[in-house]
Amino acid sequence: MASWVTSQNVFVSSFSENGDSLSQWRAYSERSGGYSIGFRPEYLRAVGERFLSSRLDRFSQGSDSLVRCIYYDEEEERSLKDEIKKLVSAYIEEAATAAKLPVGEGILGFRTPPALAIKHFLKLGKRSAITKDNGFREEAEWRLAFLLQQGPTIADIEFKPGSSMPVPYLKVPLRLEDKVIGIRKVIVGPCPHTNEAAKSVQMLLEGECLRGVKVVSSQIPYRNW
Repeated sequence: MASWVTSQNVFVSSFSENGDSLSQWRAYSERSGGYSIGFRPEYLRAVGERFLSSRLDRFSQGSDSLVRCIYYDEEEERSLKDEIKKLVSAYIEEAATAAKLPVGEGILGFRTPPALAIKHFLKLGKRSAITKDNGFREEAEWRLAFLLQQGPTIADIEFKPGSSMPVPYLKVPLRLEDKVIGIRKVIVGPCPHTNEAAKSVQMLLEGECLRGVKVVSSQIPYRNW
């Protein structure tokens, strides 16, 4: 069971509460500048729910359309140990009760020890998908987290070259047919011409009928030496 929890196929898309962080600009943008797009949380949640709604047979109920990351510190360690104790106790109690029940046609598979273990310990798989080392706390990360059901590889999975292996990924449509894309703010990263870049972004948004989006420049000074 421990190996099942740690080997689940989990796909995540990461976002940050902090749209103007020096460490994020350095990690994810080019030296000449970048852009931080601020989505409305309710819109991202709707994107995740729409993606999952047509794939309920392929992704587990442990999937979440939008969830805040947990950063592993002493408090989280205590919380995790407490949850594991509760899950183990609940599993043992239900497994013992199920063993005493007469065999019923059509339901045996749902109360076998492996089936009951999945029922109780699925939460740990989800938790592992949103838990990060405390050193990353500055990122203030939120995730769309999709847990793939155990079984054959699904057609949704595509692959891209990685530094040491093919990297599997999912294409999650960001645009919802019945809604205007939920962008509320764009931050222009540190660059030589922030005013001109901000004006260009504003023109681009208006050209896509995305009006009312706030466009601002980063508060971090530009340095290129």
